[in-house]
Amino acid sequence: MRGQIVRNSLRSVGRFERGTTASDEYRTVRDFKRMEVAVKNSRFIASTLSVDSEGKAKDFIEKVSKEFHDAHHHCFAYKVGVGKRQKYRHSDAGEPSGTAGRPIFEVIEQRRLTNVVVAVSRYFGGVELGTGGLARAYRQSALSVLDYRNTQIRYINTTLSFSYPFEFTSVVHRSVSLAKARILENLFGEIPSMKVELRASRARTLREKLLDATNGQVTFPPKANSSAKPE
Repeated sequence: MRGQIVRNSLRSVGRFERGTTASDEYRTVRDFKRMEVAVKNSRFIASTLSVDSEGKAKDFIEKVSKEFHDAHHHCFAYKVGVGKRQKYRHSDAGEPSGTAGRPIFEVIEQRRLTNVVVAVSRYFGGVELGTGGLARAYRQSALSVLDYRNTQIRYINTTLSFSYPFEFTSVVHRSVSLAKARILENLFGEIPSMKVELRASRARTLREKLLDATNGQVTFPPKANSSAKPE
């Protein structure tokens, strides 16, 4: 990864598309990205990655710290989870309190991102930047990798399994198609059954449509599984 540094000026900020509000979607970074910002001979190397757990965020921070083991500071911020299950953490890693981790995290919040980690490795250039200068530099470092072009919407998907009388095969398939669900299993036996994957926000409507289309003769097992899928 170290050979992929792209240099960026302190003035470059860029635009950003505002986050979405649907309950089954969230915005995160698209790919790993690394940028470098130089301020008065100090180098700020920012790295970001999409992660879906605190463990993966910590692993990424540790990996970056080892890669730039000779840097003077390794500051970071991350946020994982969707809705009420969000967790976050940020660290100044030896910089003056509030000058590094918090500015990085504020950019994550302003971009309305989650499931993302940003680590910034700083090489001191011999010139003190002051608390205001440090905060601006770390903020710009985060902005450089959280550019809107490196973000995407991802959806929370769920699986829905059900069985139904054979004579309703046509209307069941039509309902599944209208819900834009992906068929994972389609078994034809004495009692046909199906397992589909679709956006979580559409699952309840599909259940209702299937019940209506089969006159209440479709049956569902008690549980469904969820997973995050890109747009």
